[in-house]
Amino acid sequence: MRSVENNFRTVEGLITPADWDSTGNVTAIKISAPGEIDYFVIRDAIGNQLSEHLKKWIVAEGQIEIESNRNLIKITSFNLEARNEYI
Repeated sequence: MRSVENNFRTVEGLITPADWDSTGNVTAIKISAPGEIDYFVIRDAIGNQLSEHLKKWIVAEGQIEIESNRNLIKITSFNLEARNEYI
C-alpha cells in the first residue's frame, strides 16, 4: 500500500540503476542521495527520461510517497548538474 504524505520535496543525488532484467537491461531507477537515502523513481513520462542519464548528478523536484518502507518519487521537474563528487 502506498502512503502519500503530501510531501513535495527537492532531492539531490546520483541517478543509479535499482533493478535489471535477465538480460541486464535497467528496469528500475533510483536517486541515491547523501546519507544513504534512496528515492525510487516512479516510471512515468518524466521518470523514464532518467534512463538516459545514469551516473549523473540530479536535482529533482517531486512528490514523495512511501511504499513498503521505500521512498518513491514522482518527479515533476529535474536538472542535471556537472559534479565530480561521490556520495
